[in-house]
Amino acid sequence: MRLALLLALAMTTNVTFAQNAPRSTPSGPDFLKALAFAQHFAKPAALTPENDRQLKATILKALQEKPPVISFAEVKDIFDEKEFAEWNAKDQLTIARMDVLLTEALPKSRGKIFPALVDHTDLLTTQFDMIDEPHQRAANEFAGWIAKNYSAKEERGVSVICTGNSRRSVMGATMGNVAAAYWGLSNLKFYSAGTTPTALNARTIETLKKVGIEVANTTEEAPRGKGGEANLIYQVSWGTFPAVKEYSKRYTDSPLPEKDFAAILVCDEADEACPTVKGASIRISAPYFDPKAYDNSLLESAKYAERRDDIGRMMLSALMQARRQLQLPKK
Repeated sequence: MRLALLLALAMTTNVTFAQNAPRSTPSGPDFLKALAFAQHFAKPAALTPENDRQLKATILKALQEKPPVISFAEVKDIFDEKEFAEWNAKDQLTIARMDVLLTEALPKSRGKIFPALVDHTDLLTTQFDMIDEPHQRAANEFAGWIAKNYSAKEERGVSVICTGNSRRSVMGATMGNVAAAYWGLSNLKFYSAGTTPTALNARTIETLKKVGIEVANTTEEAPRGKGGEANLIYQVSWGTFPAVKEYSKRYTDSPLPEKDFAAILVCDEADEACPTVKGASIRISAPYFDPKAYDNSLLESAKYAERRDDIGRMMLSALMQARRQLQLPKK
């Protein structure tokens, strides 16, 4: 009994320390640290999702030295030679040096994200090789738009659109806002919308909560859609940022952006219904299969989580690429 109590106390103490620990560079294997470093400093071309598998393989091979170091000859396709020389004049980059450079480069906004959500987002950034080809193209197109249009002085809006604004668009806007905080693009604001508004689905809310996102019912109600379902308003928060009000709305409704925004279509029906989106400076087709098909089945929870993470990976990949492109001189 005493041993069990001590073990339980130790586990509780460890959890507390982990939650309160400052979050800077990744802990654990050298590979994870080197991968995080590459995601912050690699050439933009090396950071596209179609090249993610090769990026990982190159880093893993370069770390075979004992102690692990990376020489430029092994990673010349990933890093810029001039930058590499600035990081370490000896043509070899140690894990310790990567730690220092990465700690300096991490966006301050990442420290404001809820700890459990940071852990989940860290995981998603190791999975860019899971992004399928159509969504690779969408991520790259979105990254290019951000790099061209992002401003440190004013907000840039992104509308994520599906049919009912109850599942995929809500996941997309929320994970987009998480990605913006994770990569330090704080003036990029994501909104969800639909072509035929209904109401936020309870399964969507639970799916977001499972990764550490806070969703609270305000008990207020927005205008109902054609089906007459109660369209409740929720407060959604992903960290110590102002919470956003989330409810089902049409893509032309206030407070969605009205001009010079990006429109991302995340379902086939909305993609077909919106050949053009008024006011959008770019329209990106990125349809995902509706998890609604699995409602009331044993697969329901897993499929909603799968869709949340699919969309999350695309958002994180796009913003990672855009951040790196914004750091480099424009050609």
